[in-house]
Amino acid sequence: MKAEDQRALRLMFVTCHPVLPVTARVALTLSLVSDLSTTRIAHACRVPEQTVARRIRSGKRTLAAAGVPFALPAGPERADRLRAVLEVVQLIVNQGGLRAEALRLGRMLAQMLPDEPDVHALLALMEATPGLPADNLRGGTLRDSALDFLAPRDAGTRRSYAQTLDRLRRTLGDDTPLTELTADRIARVCRTAWGDAAPATWNRHRAALRSFATWAGAPALAAGLERRDDTRPPAAPTSRDTLLALRDHPLRDRTLWLLLHESGAPVHTVLGLDVQDLDLDDRHAPGRQVTWRSATARLLPDLIGARTRGPLFLTDRRPGPSRTPADPADLCPDTGRRRLSYERAEYLCKRATGVTLSRLRG
Repeated sequence: MKAEDQRALRLMFVTCHPVLPVTARVALTLSLVSDLSTTRIAHACRVPEQTVARRIRSGKRTLAAAGVPFALPAGPERADRLRAVLEVVQLIVNQGGLRAEALRLGRMLAQMLPDEPDVHALLALMEATPGLPADNLRGGTLRDSALDFLAPRDAGTRRSYAQTLDRLRRTLGDDTPLTELTADRIARVCRTAWGDAAPATWNRHRAALRSFATWAGAPALAAGLERRDDTRPPAAPTSRDTLLALRDHPLRDRTLWLLLHESGAPVHTVLGLDVQDLDLDDRHAPGRQVTWRSATARLLPDLIGARTRGPLFLTDRRPGPSRTPADPADLCPDTGRRRLSYERAEYLCKRATGVTLSRLRG
């Protein structure tokens, strides 16, 4: 059993623990194991979103108070715990909008617990039930599925994955049913968009699509995307003096490059900084684990100007109506410009310095 499969199985035994009320087990399983948003769970279970959120919070507190370990049960306890898991799957299958997800969970359990007859019996019953789909692919349009997939991610991951899925949506169309996606269609989009990109860029978009495909219950959709190895010799580190000498480049770009170099922070973290995150006097971003030194400190006040909130690094112009970011936090309320994207920042960096953004990190 692969490590990720073991983790999923352990997580499901935890979210279905008998110490929890049944409603909390269902909500936690759909949130943590199935990775569904609170909105979707509430819609399927026909309860208010606040109720679902309360069940999830209460369930987590109960598990913590009971000291439930993140481990597979063993011995006599295993049979009772497995019955609790199967009970939750049976409850999920009775929710009209979640039948496909229940089938996916049942197949996952059957694959990871091949010697458990009760698991296979439940799976056979679900597969024979009229109205259940023949496969475990989630329904909905590409747009709705992408938004549902992105909703629970942290801000940095959401921005990174959204760049990939936005390209998929623009090329294939927002209204494309998820059931019409194929590995060939996705591979063609990727080859057209990033076929000539650096291995690191290709692999970043590949990782986003693999995660989306797995979430959708159809990991085979990413089967045509092979990981690329970077065979280039390592570039020599870019020195601070080299960056300081690039005075002819825009203030925004020089500040970004120096901040990456002086902080050593991940690129997505730095691009995700907001003006209100910064403590200019103490030269750090509380809660973001980003610090900087004198060169960046000299540039930041000029870059920020009179702004008091919104993204630190902005695009050169306002986005058109069709390019407005899905996350309002990525739009500056003062200037109307959007957050600088990884792709644009990477292009400008390579054109000016000959290396990728990640190579600038000190």
